[in-house]
Amino acid sequence: MAPGVQRCVTLRGPTPGRLTVHCDEAELRAWTAARIVSYWQPWADAVAGNGPEAWAARLRQLSTRRLAASGVLGTARMHATIATGEVISKERAGEYAMKTFDSRWHPIIDDALAYWRGQPAKPGRPPRVLRAETASFVRHVSKLASAA
Repeated sequence: MAPGVQRCVTLRGPTPGRLTVHCDEAELRAWTAARIVSYWQPWADAVAGNGPEAWAARLRQLSTRRLAASGVLGTARMHATIATGEVISKERAGEYAMKTFDSRWHPIIDDALAYWRGQPAKPGRPPRVLRAETASFVRHVSKLASAA
């Protein structure tokens, strides 16, 4: 079975046993590392207000917490894939990030997990600070992916 594939359920089409799944962990890791750099790095620049206007306009339409959760958990998820070869959920990615990344990142990871779980934000973090912290975290993960 392919890395990260725990089980298959047929909704339409052939049964899982009849499918050919391309499975190459090295290719998965390389693609994931490149994707963090090519997609998430410009995303972080736009969140910080330094990216292309088209990105900035789209990102302004989202709530700041949703934006932060997407960036923090999305890049943590991809970091986990590079490190382990496993594709995990965003919630598991947040838990992985709490164990993997330095404690200076824990407040932004904790807030992303809280958002994902439908919990309220802790008071005291203005949206501009949340955006800056999110962009910094995503850039940090992007830098790590570049070195991988």
